[in-house]
Amino acid sequence: MLLENARERGKELAVDDGSTQRSWAALLERSLRFAHFLSEDCGQAPGSHVAILMRNRTEVVELLLGSVFAGQWLTPINWHLSEEEIAYVVEDSGARIIVTDTHFAPLLERVTAGHPGVRTIVVGAELDGLLAATGPGRVFDVPELAAPAGGNMIYTSGTTGRPKGVKRAAPATIGDALALYERSGRSIGLDGSGPHLITGPMYHAAPLMFAIYDNVCGAPILIMPRWDEREALEILMRREEAHVHLVPTMSVRQLRLPEAERRAFHAPKLSQVLHGAAPFAVPVKERMIYWWGPILVEYWGGSEGGVNTLIDSHDWRAHPG
Repeated sequence: MLLENARERGKELAVDDGSTQRSWAALLERSLRFAHFLSEDCGQAPGSHVAILMRNRTEVVELLLGSVFAGQWLTPINWHLSEEEIAYVVEDSGARIIVTDTHFAPLLERVTAGHPGVRTIVVGAELDGLLAATGPGRVFDVPELAAPAGGNMIYTSGTTGRPKGVKRAAPATIGDALALYERSGRSIGLDGSGPHLITGPMYHAAPLMFAIYDNVCGAPILIMPRWDEREALEILMRREEAHVHLVPTMSVRQLRLPEAERRAFHAPKLSQVLHGAAPFAVPVKERMIYWWGPILVEYWGGSEGGVNTLIDSHDWRAHPG
């Protein structure tokens, strides 16, 4: 679906972070150029590692897809970690290329000072220049779908001691990876049927990968740079979002808004609200279903294995909590 969208809906919006937008054609082209840059310009073989340290922004999507196309492992680094913890993740992941933004560039200069083999690239003019100077020259010069696929290695805090890098088995080929993303999305209701709103940090597996699955199925992604309960409600209505991922604390904050603001919320296109990370308190979940309708779907799983269980609003009402 991703490749078909680039061909058939090339000029339509694919990703938007509020300041930087990409069409389907531009998303595919920049992802392929990043793959070419990693493989050809940097000489990184399939199975190599790359990392990103940046706030929520459009480039995260194209860098992840580019890594998949290049057959390489991408590690999004949690920006809330201490400098010492970030240094640990950089070294432990084996990343030789790190893409960052201007906010975190000074920190990475310090972190990589003792690692001359690690290259840091800043999004914006530097990354854009590198992508413009590399291949492929044509938008639809897609790598062979039978080539080795990459994936992500996301570090989880669900452990004692150091963060743990989770590397799931990568699909054998790029074609297999895209097909797996599409199947994974459809299995949890992220079928590409409407826009997908990212509300959480994109270094986390759930906000990032749920959005990628939906995007591969055909859903444009809208990215919130940071969470704000009022802004989220406004975006869901104005942009007619179909799918969103939340954690309980976000809903608690929305429920604390004045009653008049909550009554004004009307989002008839919103059809799938995935939530996880922690259990909803039963009264909070009941209020959310009453307010938004029976569209909340709770999942349980982990970075190691993905989604293991689901319960929709109808089943939850039959078995509260």
